[in-house]
Amino acid sequence: MFLILVAAALLSSRGMRLPLQVDDVEWLVEVPALHRVATASEAWNDTTLRPLAALVLAAGWQLGSGSSVLLHILGIAVHLLTSVLVYLLARRLLLRRTSEVVAMSAGILFALHPAVTQSVYYVSHIGSSLATLLTLVSILLFLRSTEDEEKICVLGWGLSLVAFALAWASDLAVWTLPVLLVAVDCVARRGVDIRARVLSYVPHTALLAILFVSHGASVDAVNGSPSDFYAQAETVFDHFRTVFFPANLSLVHPPFDVANAGFPVMWIAFLALSIVLMWIAPLPGLAAFWVAVAAAGPGLFGLDNSFREERVYLSLAGVACLLPWLIDQVPRPPLRTFAGVAAVLLIAFSGYFNFQRTSTWFNPPLLWSETRDECWGCLEPSRNLAAIHLNVAMQG
Repeated sequence: MFLILVAAALLSSRGMRLPLQVDDVEWLVEVPALHRVATASEAWNDTTLRPLAALVLAAGWQLGSGSSVLLHILGIAVHLLTSVLVYLLARRLLLRRTSEVVAMSAGILFALHPAVTQSVYYVSHIGSSLATLLTLVSILLFLRSTEDEEKICVLGWGLSLVAFALAWASDLAVWTLPVLLVAVDCVARRGVDIRARVLSYVPHTALLAILFVSHGASVDAVNGSPSDFYAQAETVFDHFRTVFFPANLSLVHPPFDVANAGFPVMWIAFLALSIVLMWIAPLPGLAAFWVAVAAAGPGLFGLDNSFREERVYLSLAGVACLLPWLIDQVPRPPLRTFAGVAAVLLIAFSGYFNFQRTSTWFNPPLLWSETRDECWGCLEPSRNLAAIHLNVAMQG
Protein backbone atom coordinates (compact mmCIF):
# COMPACT_ATOMS: atom_id res chain seq x y z
CA MET A 1 0.00 0.00 0.00
CA PHE A 2 2.88 2.35 0.83
CA LEU A 3 4.37 1.84 -2.65
CA ILE A 4 1.08 2.86 -4.26
CA LEU A 5 0.85 6.06 -2.24
CA VAL A 6 4.47 6.99 -2.88
CA ALA A 7 4.31 6.31 -6.64
CA ALA A 8 1.02 8.16 -7.08
CA ALA A 9 2.01 11.07 -4.84
CA LEU A 10 5.37 11.61 -6.56
CA LEU A 11 3.81 11.75 -10.01
CA SER A 12 0.58 13.57 -9.14
CA SER A 13 2.11 16.18 -6.84
CA ARG A 14 3.16 18.20 -9.89
CA GLY A 15 -0.52 18.74 -10.56
CA MET A 16 -0.91 20.92 -7.47
CA ARG A 17 0.65 23.79 -9.43
CA LEU A 18 -1.63 23.43 -12.44
CA PRO A 19 -3.78 26.41 -13.48
CA LEU A 20 -7.55 26.08 -13.57
CA GLN A 21 -8.95 25.25 -16.98
CA VAL A 22 -11.46 27.43 -18.85
CA ASP A 23 -14.36 25.20 -17.82
CA ASP A 24 -13.17 25.31 -14.20
CA VAL A 25 -13.36 29.09 -14.33
CA GLU A 26 -16.83 28.99 -15.89
CA TRP A 27 -18.28 26.34 -13.57
CA LEU A 28 -16.47 27.22 -10.36
CA VAL A 29 -14.75 30.60 -10.26
CA GLU A 30 -17.73 32.38 -11.85
CA VAL A 31 -20.31 30.57 -9.68
CA PRO A 32 -20.43 32.43 -6.32
CA ALA A 33 -22.62 29.73 -4.78
CA LEU A 34 -19.64 27.35 -4.94
CA HIS A 35 -17.44 29.66 -2.92
CA ARG A 36 -19.05 28.78 0.41
CA VAL A 37 -20.30 25.46 1.79
CA ALA A 38 -23.43 27.17 3.12
CA THR A 39 -24.54 28.15 -0.39
CA ALA A 40 -23.37 25.04 -2.26
CA SER A 41 -26.95 23.72 -2.45
CA GLU A 42 -27.79 26.56 -4.85
CA ALA A 43 -25.07 25.41 -7.23
CA TRP A 44 -26.35 21.91 -7.87
CA ASN A 45 -29.66 23.39 -8.92
CA ASP A 46 -28.04 25.79 -11.37
CA THR A 47 -25.19 23.60 -12.69
CA THR A 48 -24.65 19.99 -13.73
CA LEU A 49 -22.75 19.28 -10.50
CA ARG A 50 -24.18 16.67 -8.15
CA PRO A 51 -24.63 17.56 -4.45
CA LEU A 52 -21.53 15.86 -3.01
CA ALA A 53 -19.27 17.13 -5.80
CA ALA A 54 -20.59 20.66 -5.24
CA LEU A 55 -19.99 20.40 -1.47
CA VAL A 56 -16.42 19.16 -1.95
CA LEU A 57 -15.61 21.96 -4.39
CA ALA A 58 -17.22 24.58 -2.14
CA ALA A 59 -15.27 23.30 0.87
CA GLY A 60 -12.03 23.35 -1.13
CA TRP A 61 -12.67 26.89 -2.36
CA GLN A 62 -13.63 28.19 1.09
CA LEU A 63 -10.74 26.53 2.95
CA GLY A 64 -8.21 27.59 0.35
CA SER A 65 -9.64 31.09 -0.10
CA GLY A 66 -10.06 30.45 -3.81
CA SER A 67 -6.60 28.92 -4.30
CA SER A 68 -6.38 26.34 -7.06
CA VAL A 69 -3.71 24.47 -5.06
CA LEU A 70 -6.12 23.12 -2.47
CA LEU A 71 -8.66 22.20 -5.15
CA HIS A 72 -6.01 20.16 -6.96
CA ILE A 73 -4.90 18.59 -3.66
CA LEU A 74 -8.48 17.36 -3.16
CA GLY A 75 -8.50 15.78 -6.62
CA ILE A 76 -5.12 14.14 -6.03
CA ALA A 77 -6.20 12.87 -2.58
CA VAL A 78 -9.27 11.22 -4.10
CA HIS A 79 -7.01 9.61 -6.71
CA LEU A 80 -4.56 8.30 -4.09
CA LEU A 81 -7.36 6.72 -2.06
CA THR A 82 -8.94 5.20 -5.17
CA SER A 83 -5.59 3.66 -6.16
CA VAL A 84 -5.33 1.96 -2.76
CA LEU A 85 -8.88 0.63 -3.11
CA VAL A 86 -8.05 -0.79 -6.56
CA TYR A 87 -5.24 -2.74 -4.90
CA LEU A 88 -7.62 -4.01 -2.18
CA LEU A 89 -10.14 -5.05 -4.84
CA ALA A 90 -7.44 -6.91 -6.79
CA ARG A 91 -6.38 -8.74 -3.64
CA ARG A 92 -9.99 -9.78 -3.04
CA LEU A 93 -10.52 -10.95 -6.59
CA LEU A 94 -7.30 -12.96 -6.53
CA LEU A 95 -8.63 -14.73 -3.43
CA ARG A 96 -5.61 -13.47 -1.44
CA ARG A 97 -3.46 -16.21 -2.94
CA THR A 98 -0.98 -13.86 -4.55
CA SER A 99 1.78 -11.84 -2.91
CA GLU A 100 1.12 -8.32 -1.69
CA VAL A 101 3.63 -6.84 -4.14
CA VAL A 102 1.95 -8.50 -7.12
CA ALA A 103 -1.50 -7.36 -5.95
CA MET A 104 -0.17 -3.81 -5.50
CA SER A 105 0.74 -3.68 -9.18
CA ALA A 106 -2.96 -3.10 -9.92
CA GLY A 107 -3.09 -0.02 -7.70
CA ILE A 108 0.20 1.36 -9.03
CA LEU A 109 -0.85 0.88 -12.67
CA PHE A 110 -4.15 2.63 -11.95
CA ALA A 111 -2.36 5.48 -10.14
CA LEU A 112 0.09 6.12 -13.00
CA HIS A 113 -2.08 5.43 -16.05
CA PRO A 114 -2.06 8.36 -18.52
CA ALA A 115 -5.85 8.30 -18.92
CA VAL A 116 -6.44 9.34 -15.29
CA THR A 117 -5.05 12.84 -15.79
CA GLN A 118 -8.37 14.29 -16.95
CA SER A 119 -10.22 12.88 -13.93
CA VAL A 120 -7.55 14.06 -11.48
CA TYR A 121 -6.69 17.51 -12.83
CA TYR A 122 -10.03 18.70 -14.23
CA VAL A 123 -11.27 20.24 -10.97
CA SER A 124 -14.86 20.85 -12.05
CA HIS A 125 -15.21 17.17 -13.08
CA ILE A 126 -14.34 15.78 -9.64
CA GLY A 127 -17.73 14.06 -9.47
CA SER A 128 -16.57 11.14 -11.66
CA SER A 129 -13.52 10.34 -9.52
CA LEU A 130 -15.47 10.77 -6.27
CA ALA A 131 -18.13 8.38 -7.57
CA THR A 132 -15.50 5.79 -8.49
CA LEU A 133 -13.90 6.03 -5.04
CA LEU A 134 -17.24 5.54 -3.29
CA THR A 135 -18.27 2.74 -5.66
CA LEU A 136 -15.16 0.78 -4.68
CA VAL A 137 -15.78 1.55 -0.98
CA SER A 138 -19.33 0.22 -1.29
CA ILE A 139 -18.26 -2.98 -3.08
CA LEU A 140 -15.38 -3.72 -0.70
CA LEU A 141 -17.53 -3.10 2.39
CA PHE A 142 -20.18 -5.43 0.98
CA LEU A 143 -17.63 -8.18 0.36
CA ARG A 144 -16.17 -7.77 3.84
CA SER A 145 -19.49 -7.61 5.68
CA THR A 146 -20.93 -10.68 3.94
CA GLU A 147 -17.74 -12.75 4.16
CA ASP A 148 -19.27 -14.99 6.80
CA GLU A 149 -22.56 -16.17 5.34
CA GLU A 150 -23.70 -17.36 8.77
CA LYS A 151 -23.02 -14.03 10.48
CA ILE A 152 -23.39 -10.93 8.32
CA CYS A 153 -21.89 -7.71 9.70
CA VAL A 154 -24.85 -5.34 9.67
CA LEU A 155 -22.67 -2.27 10.28
CA GLY A 156 -20.45 -2.96 7.27
CA TRP A 157 -23.49 -3.73 5.14
CA GLY A 158 -25.11 -0.46 6.20
CA LEU A 159 -21.93 1.51 5.48
CA SER A 160 -21.82 -0.07 2.03
CA LEU A 161 -25.31 1.29 1.38
CA VAL A 162 -24.26 4.73 2.66
CA ALA A 163 -21.27 4.71 0.30
CA PHE A 164 -23.61 3.82 -2.58
CA ALA A 165 -25.89 6.74 -1.72
CA LEU A 166 -22.89 9.10 -1.57
CA ALA A 167 -21.62 7.79 -4.91
CA TRP A 168 -25.04 8.56 -6.36
CA ALA A 169 -24.76 12.06 -4.87
CA SER A 170 -21.49 12.46 -6.78
CA ASP A 171 -22.47 11.14 -10.21
CA LEU A 172 -25.74 9.64 -11.47
CA ALA A 173 -23.81 7.25 -13.72
CA VAL A 174 -23.18 4.95 -10.72
CA TRP A 175 -26.74 3.62 -10.89
CA THR A 176 -24.95 0.55 -12.31
CA LEU A 177 -23.29 -0.21 -8.95
CA PRO A 178 -25.68 -3.04 -7.94
CA VAL A 179 -24.90 -4.79 -11.24
CA LEU A 180 -21.15 -4.47 -10.69
CA LEU A 181 -21.55 -5.63 -7.09
CA VAL A 182 -23.22 -8.89 -8.15
CA ALA A 183 -20.53 -9.55 -10.78
CA VAL A 184 -17.67 -8.86 -8.35
CA ASP A 185 -19.29 -11.04 -5.70
CA CYS A 186 -19.65 -13.92 -8.17
CA VAL A 187 -15.94 -13.73 -9.05
CA ALA A 188 -14.69 -13.12 -5.51
CA ARG A 189 -16.67 -16.12 -4.22
CA ARG A 190 -16.28 -18.45 -7.16
CA GLY A 191 -17.09 -21.97 -6.10
CA VAL A 192 -19.90 -20.80 -3.81
CA ASP A 193 -23.52 -21.31 -4.87
CA ILE A 194 -24.45 -17.75 -5.73
CA ARG A 195 -28.17 -18.52 -5.59
CA ALA A 196 -27.91 -18.71 -1.82
CA ARG A 197 -26.68 -15.10 -1.79
CA VAL A 198 -29.43 -13.51 -3.86
CA LEU A 199 -31.11 -11.98 -0.81
CA SER A 200 -27.87 -10.19 0.11
CA TYR A 201 -28.16 -8.13 -3.10
CA VAL A 202 -31.69 -6.92 -2.33
CA PRO A 203 -30.77 -3.91 -0.12
CA HIS A 204 -28.57 -2.29 -2.79
CA THR A 205 -31.20 -2.89 -5.46
CA ALA A 206 -33.92 -1.51 -3.17
CA LEU A 207 -31.77 1.54 -2.39
CA LEU A 208 -31.31 2.14 -6.12
CA ALA A 209 -35.10 2.12 -6.55
CA ILE A 210 -35.47 4.59 -3.67
CA LEU A 211 -32.78 6.86 -5.15
CA PHE A 212 -34.52 6.78 -8.51
CA VAL A 213 -37.82 7.76 -6.97
CA SER A 214 -36.27 10.46 -4.76
CA HIS A 215 -34.53 11.89 -7.80
CA GLY A 216 -37.84 12.06 -9.58
CA ALA A 217 -36.96 9.32 -12.06
CA SER A 218 -40.53 8.07 -12.10
CA VAL A 219 -41.63 11.39 -13.59
CA ASP A 220 -39.15 13.23 -15.78
CA ALA A 221 -35.66 13.14 -14.27
CA VAL A 222 -34.42 10.42 -16.59
CA ASN A 223 -33.51 12.85 -19.32
CA GLY A 224 -31.81 10.32 -21.55
CA SER A 225 -33.75 8.91 -24.46
CA PRO A 226 -33.23 5.35 -25.73
CA SER A 227 -30.99 6.85 -28.42
CA ASP A 228 -28.83 8.50 -25.71
CA PHE A 229 -28.39 5.13 -24.01
CA TYR A 230 -27.67 3.36 -27.31
CA ALA A 231 -25.03 5.92 -28.32
CA GLN A 232 -23.38 5.87 -24.89
CA ALA A 233 -23.32 2.06 -24.75
CA GLU A 234 -21.40 1.90 -28.01
CA THR A 235 -18.52 3.82 -26.40
CA VAL A 236 -17.42 0.55 -24.79
CA PHE A 237 -14.75 0.25 -27.48
CA ASP A 238 -13.57 3.82 -26.80
CA HIS A 239 -13.18 2.79 -23.15
CA PHE A 240 -11.08 -0.22 -24.10
CA ARG A 241 -8.99 1.79 -26.56
CA THR A 242 -8.27 4.45 -23.94
CA VAL A 243 -7.41 1.88 -21.26
CA PHE A 244 -5.12 -0.31 -23.37
CA PHE A 245 -3.81 2.21 -25.94
CA PRO A 246 -3.97 5.67 -24.30
CA ALA A 247 -2.66 7.56 -27.30
CA ASN A 248 -4.16 10.76 -28.70
CA LEU A 249 -5.88 11.67 -25.46
CA SER A 250 -8.29 14.55 -25.82
CA LEU A 251 -10.41 16.66 -23.47
CA VAL A 252 -13.25 16.64 -26.01
CA HIS A 253 -14.46 14.06 -28.51
CA PRO A 254 -16.95 14.37 -31.41
CA PRO A 255 -20.58 14.49 -30.22
CA PHE A 256 -22.84 11.49 -30.58
CA ASP A 257 -25.11 11.31 -33.59
CA VAL A 258 -28.05 10.58 -31.30
CA ALA A 259 -30.62 11.04 -34.06
CA ASN A 260 -29.14 8.10 -35.97
CA ALA A 261 -28.12 5.98 -32.98
CA GLY A 262 -29.36 2.46 -33.59
CA PHE A 263 -29.86 -0.40 -31.15
CA PRO A 264 -26.47 -1.15 -29.51
CA VAL A 265 -25.97 -4.58 -31.05
CA MET A 266 -22.20 -4.51 -30.52
CA TRP A 267 -22.59 -3.56 -26.87
CA ILE A 268 -25.14 -6.32 -26.23
CA ALA A 269 -22.83 -8.85 -27.92
CA PHE A 270 -19.84 -7.61 -25.92
CA LEU A 271 -21.80 -7.80 -22.66
CA ALA A 272 -22.96 -11.34 -23.43
CA LEU A 273 -19.43 -12.47 -24.32
CA SER A 274 -18.07 -10.99 -21.10
CA ILE A 275 -20.64 -12.95 -19.06
CA VAL A 276 -19.66 -16.17 -20.84
CA LEU A 277 -15.99 -15.35 -20.31
CA MET A 278 -16.60 -14.94 -16.57
CA TRP A 279 -17.45 -18.65 -16.36
CA ILE A 280 -14.27 -19.62 -18.23
CA ALA A 281 -11.75 -17.06 -16.93
CA PRO A 282 -13.47 -15.14 -14.10
CA LEU A 283 -11.19 -12.14 -13.75
CA PRO A 284 -10.76 -11.26 -17.46
CA GLY A 285 -14.51 -11.78 -17.88
CA LEU A 286 -15.21 -9.44 -14.97
CA ALA A 287 -12.89 -6.79 -16.42
CA ALA A 288 -14.73 -6.90 -19.75
CA PHE A 289 -18.13 -6.87 -18.03
CA TRP A 290 -17.02 -3.97 -15.80
CA VAL A 291 -16.06 -1.86 -18.82
CA ALA A 292 -19.32 -2.66 -20.65
CA VAL A 293 -21.44 -1.65 -17.65
CA ALA A 294 -19.38 1.47 -16.87
CA ALA A 295 -19.56 2.62 -20.51
CA ALA A 296 -23.35 2.49 -20.59
CA GLY A 297 -23.89 4.14 -17.20
CA PRO A 298 -24.20 7.82 -18.24
CA GLY A 299 -26.60 7.04 -21.09
CA LEU A 300 -29.69 6.47 -18.95
CA PHE A 301 -29.68 10.08 -17.80
CA GLY A 302 -28.27 11.58 -20.99
CA LEU A 303 -25.35 12.95 -18.96
CA ASP A 304 -22.90 13.25 -21.84
CA ASN A 305 -23.30 14.28 -25.46
CA SER A 306 -20.01 12.63 -26.43
CA PHE A 307 -17.43 10.16 -25.16
CA ARG A 308 -15.56 11.75 -22.24
CA GLU A 309 -12.27 10.40 -20.93
CA GLU A 310 -13.09 11.01 -17.27
CA ARG A 311 -15.68 8.24 -17.67
CA VAL A 312 -12.80 5.81 -18.26
CA TYR A 313 -11.74 6.30 -14.63
CA LEU A 314 -14.32 3.76 -13.40
CA SER A 315 -13.54 1.35 -16.24
CA LEU A 316 -9.82 1.49 -15.47
CA ALA A 317 -10.48 0.55 -11.84
CA GLY A 318 -11.78 -2.82 -13.00
CA VAL A 319 -9.30 -3.43 -15.80
CA ALA A 320 -6.22 -2.64 -13.64
CA CYS A 321 -6.91 -5.82 -11.65
CA LEU A 322 -5.90 -7.80 -14.73
CA LEU A 323 -2.19 -7.02 -14.27
CA PRO A 324 -1.63 -9.08 -11.07
CA TRP A 325 -3.83 -11.82 -12.53
CA LEU A 326 -1.61 -12.00 -15.63
CA ILE A 327 1.51 -12.22 -13.46
CA ASP A 328 -0.10 -15.03 -11.48
CA GLN A 329 -0.67 -17.03 -14.67
CA VAL A 330 3.09 -17.57 -14.86
CA PRO A 331 3.87 -19.89 -11.92
CA ARG A 332 7.42 -21.05 -12.73
CA PRO A 333 10.27 -18.92 -11.30
CA PRO A 334 12.26 -18.07 -14.48
CA LEU A 335 9.19 -17.07 -16.50
CA ARG A 336 7.58 -15.42 -13.49
CA THR A 337 10.63 -13.19 -13.13
CA PHE A 338 10.25 -12.21 -16.77
CA ALA A 339 6.54 -11.46 -16.17
CA GLY A 340 7.47 -9.30 -13.20
CA VAL A 341 10.01 -7.34 -15.24
CA ALA A 342 7.41 -6.86 -18.00
CA ALA A 343 4.92 -5.56 -15.42
CA VAL A 344 7.51 -3.12 -14.05
CA LEU A 345 8.25 -1.87 -17.58
CA LEU A 346 4.52 -1.44 -18.27
CA ILE A 347 4.12 0.60 -15.09
CA ALA A 348 7.23 2.64 -15.92
CA PHE A 349 5.94 3.45 -19.42
CA SER A 350 2.55 4.39 -17.95
CA GLY A 351 4.27 6.72 -15.52
CA TYR A 352 6.33 8.30 -18.29
CA PHE A 353 3.31 8.99 -20.50
CA ASN A 354 1.39 10.25 -17.47
CA PHE A 355 4.27 12.69 -16.84
CA GLN A 356 4.19 13.79 -20.48
CA ARG A 357 0.42 14.30 -20.41
CA THR A 358 0.65 16.28 -17.17
CA SER A 359 3.26 18.53 -18.78
CA THR A 360 0.74 19.34 -21.50
CA TRP A 361 -1.78 20.37 -18.85
CA PHE A 362 0.67 23.06 -17.70
CA ASN A 363 0.26 24.74 -21.09
CA PRO A 364 -3.49 25.39 -21.62
CA PRO A 365 -3.08 26.83 -25.16
CA LEU A 366 -1.18 23.68 -26.21
CA LEU A 367 -3.65 21.43 -24.37
CA TRP A 368 -6.65 22.91 -26.16
CA SER A 369 -4.81 23.14 -29.49
CA GLU A 370 -4.14 19.40 -29.32
CA THR A 371 -7.78 18.87 -28.36
CA ARG A 372 -8.90 20.88 -31.40
CA ASP A 373 -6.62 18.80 -33.63
CA GLU A 374 -8.14 15.60 -32.26
CA CYS A 375 -11.71 16.88 -32.53
CA TRP A 376 -12.06 18.85 -35.74
CA GLY A 377 -15.37 20.66 -35.91
CA CYS A 378 -15.90 20.61 -32.12
CA LEU A 379 -16.93 24.01 -30.80
CA GLU A 380 -15.57 23.70 -27.24
CA PRO A 381 -11.80 23.63 -28.06
CA SER A 382 -12.04 26.69 -30.32
CA ARG A 383 -14.19 28.54 -27.78
CA ASN A 384 -11.79 27.79 -24.94
CA LEU A 385 -8.73 28.73 -27.02
CA ALA A 386 -10.36 32.05 -27.87
CA ALA A 387 -11.07 32.66 -24.17
CA ILE A 388 -7.46 31.84 -23.24
CA HIS A 389 -6.00 34.19 -25.88
CA LEU A 390 -8.46 36.93 -24.92
CA ASN A 391 -7.46 36.60 -21.27
CA VAL A 392 -3.76 36.79 -22.20
CA ALA A 393 -4.40 39.89 -24.34
CA MET A 394 -6.32 41.63 -21.53
CA GLN A 395 -3.55 40.86 -19.03
CA GLY A 396 -0.96 42.17 -21.45
